[in-house]
Amino acid sequence: MLGERKMQTENCSVLFADLVGFSRLVELRQNEVIERQTRLMREITDPLLAKFDGRKVKTLGDGFMCQFQDQINAVEFSMAFLEAVKDFCAHEPERDVFVYRLGLHFGEVIILEGDVLGNTANIASRLESANCSSSQRGNIHPQ
Repeated sequence: MLGERKMQTENCSVLFADLVGFSRLVELRQNEVIERQTRLMREITDPLLAKFDGRKVKTLGDGFMCQFQDQINAVEFSMAFLEAVKDFCAHEPERDVFVYRLGLHFGEVIILEGDVLGNTANIASRLESANCSSSQRGNIHPQ
């Protein structure tokens, strides 16, 4: 029963990230794209989360969800992550360019068995999945 599980509420920033066009890339070069995306997570995402005191809640195939107690750290992580992805791709110009779409929101969440739930997480997810034109990719836009 849900009532018997340990549930707590807190205010935090929730970020969702998604690799744009992942399905198309995997369809063309599955092994290469998955290996490279996994390497990006290990070499860029995880160290940046540690640097900005973030916590990876879960991976979502080609994306991830993370949590920050500090709003400024969440925004700084977002900017550093997007810049690091550009640099990562610039070092391999012959390979596909990875573009990530991010959604970030701050508010009250429910923490249940390590997962982050509630309206704040829903809004961050919706912001991430909101359609953006190619001219907006790699930029941060307030909603």
